[in-house]
Amino acid sequence: MLREYRSAREYQRDAARLCRRGWEVVSVLERPSPPSRLERVAPGLGALLASPGREYLVTYRWLNVRGLPAPRPARRAARLARLRRWWWMPALTALGLLLLDGLVSFLRT
Repeated sequence: MLREYRSAREYQRDAARLCRRGWEVVSVLERPSPPSRLERVAPGLGALLASPGREYLVTYRWLNVRGLPAPRPARRAARLARLRRWWWMPALTALGLLLLDGLVSFLRT
């Protein structure tokens, strides 16, 4: 099984959980993360504001504990993690709509 992690903390937590369930870490590849949107738009400013991130590409092997087949990895947890990464988007949209409403009401008077 191959998994990709965006932070060391996420990798360590998931690796510990999987090792308790009978998986073994075979290899870990640490690499620099791709540039963020801010770094693509303004490379100099992005380098000042964003810390250089690392990604971890981890390969796991099933140890075949008690003769059981390898369990299927859960997709729901990955979907929830992806949703947690974008929590700020609805808040930013609501703030933008509130600002637009205030601007329209100001210009009407």
